[in-house]
Amino acid sequence: MERWKMIGIDRRTADTIAFDKTTRTGSFLFHAHDRHSCQVTVTRRGILTAALPPRDGALRFLECMDVFAAIASEKLLQLGAIPALRITAEDVRLWQRLGGRMAMNRQDKPHPG
Repeated sequence: MERWKMIGIDRRTADTIAFDKTTRTGSFLFHAHDRHSCQVTVTRRGILTAALPPRDGALRFLECMDVFAAIASEKLLQLGAIPALRITAEDVRLWQRLGGRMAMNRQDKPHPG
């Protein structure tokens, strides 16, 4: 099986993945619902929050690509067609807290207890 299929992303996205060793950030071109593409940047802290164990290297960025693609998809549904998107640690925490989905509005957040 090809590596890009194993990490749960499409081939077009896989061809654009980059990791900046200086800033410890990752980026990729996300093809949103086959309508438009958006340049996504994942902050160092975003990578650290998603990775287990928390590391900010290229390998951890690649291992979490399915998470970052899911977050990008949901954020783009909320924001519409935009040319660039930034995924932060707060985005990852929100996605994790809500069981793998982002809140569309306050009513979507789970009730305590």
